[in-house]
Amino acid sequence: MTVANVRSISEAHAWMINEIIWTHQVIQTEDGETTWEYPDSLTVTIHHPLEEMIHPSSSFQEKRCEEYAKQILEPSLNGFEYTYHDRLFQYPVNGVQVNQIFHSIRKLKQNPNTRRAIAITIEPQADNKNQHIPCLQFIQYVIRDGKLNQTCLFRSEDILSAAGPNMFGLAKLMEYVAKQVGIPVGTYTHIVTVPHLYSVRDKADLQRWL
Repeated sequence: MTVANVRSISEAHAWMINEIIWTHQVIQTEDGETTWEYPDSLTVTIHHPLEEMIHPSSSFQEKRCEEYAKQILEPSLNGFEYTYHDRLFQYPVNGVQVNQIFHSIRKLKQNPNTRRAIAITIEPQADNKNQHIPCLQFIQYVIRDGKLNQTCLFRSEDILSAAGPNMFGLAKLMEYVAKQVGIPVGTYTHIVTVPHLYSVRDKADLQRWL
């Protein structure tokens, strides 16, 4: 595991891309696409996640990031098998929709020391039948030193195109939870077990970072 501590999402995005550019192996995906894959997991802790949220070289700038964040916080119809909003706010359990974010907020309010304020996205019965399994797998909230800290785990992430808007949107989710609990935002830790980028498909985007 390669670890970094940075100030902002912008710095986190640049750090992860530079790690892959300088250390990678070429891997063909199950869909036949060429990727540069980092040979280790990446973990970055962002100490001011609501400041400098978008790197100037990112293909997703403010308007698109705000739209993406809205899709996490509000229901949307995107034609995909699932949305992160569905899995976080309307997780299906025996025909009932469970709002995992609401339950996390409730736990945090009831016991600020809780380690049980979590949300998952994988739904094995459905996802094992689909081609696409959620990249975001797990979110945990803890309150320490009077601030809300958030940890997000990705099984796989396109660091070039997806990491920026993912971190932006999840930081906005963190801000929402913090406001509901009534405390300031703390650190945001972003973990990716298989970091990669699409070196051929997104060659033009990659050139902006080289």
